[in-house]
Amino acid sequence: MSKIQRLVVLVLLFWGGVILAAWWRLSPPQPLVGGKTPLPALEENIGYLLERPDLSGALLALERVPLWGVGRDGSSLPKPKSEVELAEETRPVVWRFVAAIARANERYVLIVEEGKPAPQAVKEGEALPNEGKLLHVDAKTVVYLDRDKKRHAEHLSF
Repeated sequence: MSKIQRLVVLVLLFWGGVILAAWWRLSPPQPLVGGKTPLPALEENIGYLLERPDLSGALLALERVPLWGVGRDGSSLPKPKSEVELAEETRPVVWRFVAAIARANERYVLIVEEGKPAPQAVKEGEALPNEGKLLHVDAKTVVYLDRDKKRHAEHLSF
């Protein structure tokens, strides 16, 4: 061993001894550590610690939110709708009656929806564009239900 190596070993041994002596001999002051207090005695009735809490509210909240992108049965979920699709769904359909045809064997109306070039034929009993239903067609009168199931009668003057 060279002199430098012996010197390094001696310095390390010296400081190791100083560290161990400080560890064993010195103790921190009481305000720094705080007083040691005994553990509180166990209560006689600890049965409330063993009772299961009611987790039904948490279960309902978890069932409403698909955490991993799949349903509870493992089926894939539909893709979320974009803001444009949601706006289109909530926007009411604008339409109007163009003509009422009341023949012996058929009764229907022609309606025009906003944004569509050609009129549509809707027969009695069929659905209207606003989720309503066409009830009755006469030569000049049309009776229908709107989406709120309110009955309307319109007199056509053309």
